[in-house]
Amino acid sequence: MRTLMTINIFLNVLFMNIPAHAKDFNLKWSEVRFFLSETTFANKDENLGALMQADQIEELNKVTGFGLEANAALSSWFKAGTKIKGVFNAANKKEAPFPATEYLAVQQYSAGLTGRLMLANKKNFNLDLFGELGLSNNTVELQTTGGKAKWDKNSHFYQRAGASVAAGGESFKVFVEGGYENFKLDNLKYEGTIGQNINEIDLSGSYVSVGLIISGLPSWIKPGGLSTGGN
Repeated sequence: MRTLMTINIFLNVLFMNIPAHAKDFNLKWSEVRFFLSETTFANKDENLGALMQADQIEELNKVTGFGLEANAALSSWFKAGTKIKGVFNAANKKEAPFPATEYLAVQQYSAGLTGRLMLANKKNFNLDLFGELGLSNNTVELQTTGGKAKWDKNSHFYQRAGASVAAGGESFKVFVEGGYENFKLDNLKYEGTIGQNINEIDLSGSYVSVGLIISGLPSWIKPGGLSTGGN
């Protein structure tokens, strides 16, 4: 968690310093995106599945996350920014009481830099291709009647790529984004009493996000000396 906090501080400092030089680079703050995202894992983990089978813990093949992305327009056809996202999902034993005593849980926090190539950049419609690079903290926990295990992978380098489309008004748009994210975790830190042989967990897969774009950021914040602009 300490590493991810350092990343967030670095990104905040970076984007706080951009306004001071905005006029030199003709930079215009463009948008902030709030979103809900669902990832479907590309590969089933047979080792985890074998540990879960005896307790009939349901398979966790999808995870849902929430996030925020802020972008600045470097030109009419390219936007750059930063994205943060959090995920916490769990699968319990079938017909388990609350709180469940047998479960599989995935927790993930990521922060990265994004680039968006604008194929269409209109007031009421956007279409883009994007790429993202960053670092993440990941935790997978398993508890069964036979024991428990916890696998951690911090400062993991991840990638996302895909496309998004947005439509609506000049200031507010609804968007849909689809792509693939790479979270293949190896060299895991392990503690527990079961699953000692598991040294790799793949959380990669295709994902779909839906959310809201607020354009013209930060017209309501008005940082000193920076002229705001829309798309």
